[in-house]
Amino acid sequence: MSAPFYIGFATVELGLSSEVAVPVLLAMQTVGSVTGALVYAWLGARNNLLYIRLSLISAALLPICALLAGVFGPWPLYFGFLVSGLAAGSNLFLCFLNWLVGYTHPDQRPIYAGLSNTVTAVVSFITPFIAGTIAQSFGYRPLFVVSLMMAFCALYVTLSYFPKVEMAETAISTTH
Repeated sequence: MSAPFYIGFATVELGLSSEVAVPVLLAMQTVGSVTGALVYAWLGARNNLLYIRLSLISAALLPICALLAGVFGPWPLYFGFLVSGLAAGSNLFLCFLNWLVGYTHPDQRPIYAGLSNTVTAVVSFITPFIAGTIAQSFGYRPLFVVSLMMAFCALYVTLSYFPKVEMAETAISTTH
């Protein structure tokens, strides 16, 4: 939700120049994304749901780090961008789709995949308007708090309602 606003926060609130904020923060996020993809390649094959949960925890760390950066300077924000790579959209979406494929019956997979893609598209379209309104009306910090609350809500849902699915068991049960 608040991803496009961290650079603005770094330049406006923290006083970093664009020449410093943009390349450093994007480099940190790129390193984090590559690391996240490698971690997902290893952990996702073993425990996809654990990776989803770790990814959501890392997504919650970015707004926390941004809020801390308002007090301690830009270093927490750099760390937040590095760790947020675990929750990069492609990593999180791929592991969610993998979990979904393991959870659903083969006959239901097209419906679930289509529905999740539709919901993701609608949310991706609406979220920038909500985030922009919050940032414009109340500022960056309230936006980061809302983003943090959303990450915790998503983590709560995965902790409370996502059953652990063993891919091998699902594959065996579908062949009989």
